Amino acid sequence: MASIVLGLGKTGLSVARFLIERGTMVYGYDDWKESGDCPSDVIGNNHFRWISHSEALTLTSREVEEGVVSPGLPGVHPILRHLEAEGIPVVSEIELASRSIAFPLIGVTGSNGKSTTVSLIGTFLSHAGYSVFTGGNLGTPLLDAIRSHNHYDWGVVELSSFQLERIYTARFQVAGILNLYPNHLDRHLTLVNYFATKKRIFENQKRTDLAVVNLSTTPWHTKLCREVPSRIVPITTRGELREGFFFHRDTIIEQFLDGGKRISCQGWRLPGFHNRENLLFACAVARTL
Repeated sequence: MASIVLGLGKTGLSVARFLIERGTMVYGYDDWKESGDCPSDVIGNNHFRWISHSEALTLTSREVEEGVVSPGLPGVHPILRHLEAEGIPVVSEIELASRSIAFPLIGVTGSNGKSTTVSLIGTFLSHAGYSVFTGGNLGTPLLDAIRSHNHYDWGVVELSSFQLERIYTARFQVAGILNLYPNHLDRHLTLVNYFATKKRIFENQKRTDLAVVNLSTTPWHTKLCREVPSRIVPITTRGELREGFFFHRDTIIEQFLDGGKRISCQGWRLPGFHNRENLLFACAVARTL
């Protein structure tokens, strides 16, 4: 049985290589590229076949077991609609990777600051002696962590709303939404839809997992606290908390688990309120681990 990979940018090529290495026949399609744009190790492999738009629209569930879609392809794309009409499941690269990884995942999503925060968490955990993979949305595809055969204690993954649209079993033992502002509404249409997609980062968590919730911003966090299945780790850059992580001038106050801790941030140099938010989030993740 074959798979179809929709979108052959960095993520799509990682998917194609991963599937080819496992002996899966791969059909490749891209709106903006031609077969000559595809790297030789992919296009020259007997397990890969480039297909046109019209060919993709003739595929049936007897020929294709699953589709893997790159984040940039909208859900209204004709090929995606055709696959769904044929009963062919379509997943994201994150979902595909999560089936094979052997290490726990930290998932970070939000409207702004994801890349910075993922980098900070990875740095903190590395300094603590862990072997850490960092990647995801704007970095290294998660599948490359599997293909590298390296040992990792943790994976820290940046997740866009587009990637979260098509996860079904992927579990993030630690997950959080940094912030939420009107974004990508050309695709999600409403802020409610956007929030619902972001919230999927928590849906496969267990009670023993952790959900970092930013109480600094709009009231979506109240709804979130009622609905996530895991333990809440509250953070805020505005005011104080009886339990959680918050700022007092240039110090992060930790009121969580075994009591209080003060973390001086006097050496912090990245400017702006948003970077204080990123730092607070990353500290909360690292300290709770």
